[in-house]
Amino acid sequence: NSVVISGHSFLAPKGKARNVLLVILEGIPGMYYPEIGQALGVRSPTIEMLRLAESTRDAMLVPDFTAHSHKTVRGLYSILCGDFSKLSWDTPKAFELQSNPIRAQECLPSVMTRSGWSTHFLQAASLGFMGKDRIMPAMGFS
Repeated sequence: NSVVISGHSFLAPKGKARNVLLVILEGIPGMYYPEIGQALGVRSPTIEMLRLAESTRDAMLVPDFTAHSHKTVRGLYSILCGDFSKLSWDTPKAFELQSNPIRAQECLPSVMTRSGWSTHFLQAASLGFMGKDRIMPAMGFS
């Protein structure tokens, strides 16, 4: 009923949990985040996201997650559903979730919803961009 990472439950029992905020920066190299740049041994000479780093001191950082394709929804699917996207121009797996509710229940937002969490997906563009108005609810976002 919870997601386990390195032997530790990601979701605390209901009533004991703190808020969880996933920030996914699409199209921005991880090296702009100082801690990631240090871990990778790469420093950006001109850009560092110091205020983001300050506000996420207790964060679990994933330095780079790449989906080599043409749609941002493929990367989100990979991150939220724990599965690599198709490395082809076929229908993205994220869209296939609409007709595969059993698989959709395995995505992190669905797991969180079943555990009593309230889940929300926000982005700068309209949710209609890349079909996220249909895909994000299929993954379990309320």
